[in-house]
Amino acid sequence: MVGARLRTGRRNQGLTLRQLASKVGVSPQLLSQIENGKTLPSVATLKAVVTELGLTFDDVFVAMSSGSTDSSSPSATRRPAVSRKTDDSAGPVFRAGSYPVLQMTGGVTLSQLPTGVIGAAVESFVTTLPPGTASSTDGSLVRHNGAELCFVYEGTLMLKLGFETYDLNVGDVAAFDSTVPHVYVNNGEEPAKAMWMQTQALGYEQMVVDEQGEAAE
Repeated sequence: MVGARLRTGRRNQGLTLRQLASKVGVSPQLLSQIENGKTLPSVATLKAVVTELGLTFDDVFVAMSSGSTDSSSPSATRRPAVSRKTDDSAGPVFRAGSYPVLQMTGGVTLSQLPTGVIGAAVESFVTTLPPGTASSTDGSLVRHNGAELCFVYEGTLMLKLGFETYDLNVGDVAAFDSTVPHVYVNNGEEPAKAMWMQTQALGYEQMVVDEQGEAAE
């Protein structure tokens, strides 16, 4: 359903596979495979595609929840994609397993938390990175608008931020300007689980950069 949602969004924008692929910095073949459900995107690639199409992560999760691929109505008018699983349907608690999980490349998973229901200008996700995986497909550094916070609650992560490298253990928090090139990598032997919060998360102008923080050609 995610791939179909992206394909519908692309067609609504009047873009060919080649045009969209060029805008987000991936190959048309990869984009075609993602749209047809034959391969899974990285977190970074999905963010770039969603932003370029003028969609939101809510659109993607709504597609998963409802099976709909219609992207014609504004996201702001939609109900939250997360189903409430409480004794009181109007209550504030969202039970574990009540919201969908996106499967990414390499076994990385992404669950959107329901921060939208409180009107906050922030997106929040719970992410699992298996050993040997990263938040971008090949471990490349990326940058985008806004700021972000990462709280590690299981396992370990290595954060590459600009010219610096930081080891994040359980209970550690990293908070920084997202325009600084960065990537999260799990070099450990166990899955790493973290909560990410991002402001201006939909204002992406993602750019793959090299180890010196320069934009890749």
